[in-house]
Amino acid sequence: MTVLYLTEQNASVRLDGETLLVRIPERDGKQAQKLRVPIGKVSQVVVFGNITLTTPAITALIEQHSEICYLSPFGKFVGRVSGDFHKMGNCGYAST
Repeated sequence: MTVLYLTEQNASVRLDGETLLVRIPERDGKQAQKLRVPIGKVSQVVVFGNITLTTPAITALIEQHSEICYLSPFGKFVGRVSGDFHKMGNCGYAST
């Protein structure tokens, strides 16, 4: 499986069918970009700094047991999102 590293500040990620659509805004003379990543190949997403993931993208990643790790722009750990498959369990909440 693949780890998706998101490093471009102010980028956004949304779910588009079976792919993650990554939009990188125009910056410092560089043109805006759109990248498509097949969601089924992503085992983990590492987010550096100010990057937006939509709720449907987060939900789809969690449903396929992919972890999302949030870091500062410089790589300091902030937190992580994972489903109830994680070794820490479901945080005391009952699954529905």
